[in-house]
Amino acid sequence: MRDGVTVGLGSQDGDVTAKSPSALQTLLASGRLHIVLKLVYSTDRYVLTGPVIVHIADERENSNADPNFPAFLKGVAFDPNNQSQWYNVVLPYVRGLVFSVASTADIHFAGPMFGSEVLPQIYLAVTMLRFQMAAHLPNLRQISFTIHTAGITASAFSERQMIAIEANEPIRAKERRVMRLPDVVEKYNLRALLECRSLTAISIDYIDCERTAHFVRVGDPFNLVRAVQMWLVQEFTQMGQNVTVNLNRAN
Repeated sequence: MRDGVTVGLGSQDGDVTAKSPSALQTLLASGRLHIVLKLVYSTDRYVLTGPVIVHIADERENSNADPNFPAFLKGVAFDPNNQSQWYNVVLPYVRGLVFSVASTADIHFAGPMFGSEVLPQIYLAVTMLRFQMAAHLPNLRQISFTIHTAGITASAFSERQMIAIEANEPIRAKERRVMRLPDVVEKYNLRALLECRSLTAISIDYIDCERTAHFVRVGDPFNLVRAVQMWLVQEFTQMGQNVTVNLNRAN
């Protein structure tokens, strides 16, 4: 997909994938709307009463806007002398956030923010992204996204059970289970894809994380990925829209 634009952003096991935001503007100007959304989910356990949405528009329109010091971190910065706070508190908090990208201006701001050297590994903590702009591109034909097994599994235990187990069996406490399809659809807002009425092809790249697979005790992550593929095909078919959904195993 030579004309693709990658928005977002690397994985636990790989390098950051981030191309120049100007590529998107070039595509929009050319009329060849072929956008690739590469969303790699590498979720760990976190406790939230509900998702917190970070609107990139609010970040960039802030009077003191700076990609290196985003407002959603409320002044918290990486401290080389206290790295534990960043990796054990701040990044787990970021994993529970939903980042809303609504325009090309948002992409221009989000790229440097997620790739900032003063926000180490923040791109790995991005687990949820809303790209509303796609639904407003009437000629959008193809979308590609990546599913990481860690992002479609959850702890095998309740929070209370996990705390009790961690005290005596820390390895067992890491056991995971495969999520239900409806939960994955809701978590990643897959229904938003159905609003793209000109879509003809979706490509799903599947990353099988060995570390995640080792701890999965209930279910098979690959079967869930196939279920996502079939769900998309069926939903578009019911709408009378012929969309090819390809599944590719990523290295």
